[in-house]
Amino acid sequence: MANITWEIDPVTKDLAFDNEGFLKTVEGDSTSAQNIRMALETWKGDFDLVPDHGTDYTKILVEQADEDTTEEIIREAIFQEDSMGALENLAVEKDENRKLSISFSGQLDNGVSINMEVNAG
Repeated sequence: MANITWEIDPVTKDLAFDNEGFLKTVEGDSTSAQNIRMALETWKGDFDLVPDHGTDYTKILVEQADEDTTEEIIREAIFQEDSMGALENLAVEKDENRKLSISFSGQLDNGVSINMEVNAG
């Protein structure tokens, strides 16, 4: 089965269209990267069709989870993408305004390296 999905505009967080008005798609490893980014940018429970999709930011930001719990919650969100193989490095920084900076590196199941930085919260 092909690894393909609709492209989500990273700025508007909405479906992306080309100049002719057709929906854009992403394929392969780009699909996996987009899926991970979307899981990290979405609060768990915000997507009614899939309530378990996203990151449990309530525990991290509202309930003030400790560092180990925060990292485990972020790992759980990253591994919602089935093609994520291994997480090698993970850094999570929380600022005084309840914003998170998340950066990680790892490998997809096919051996392709993935590096990402996401600001959330």
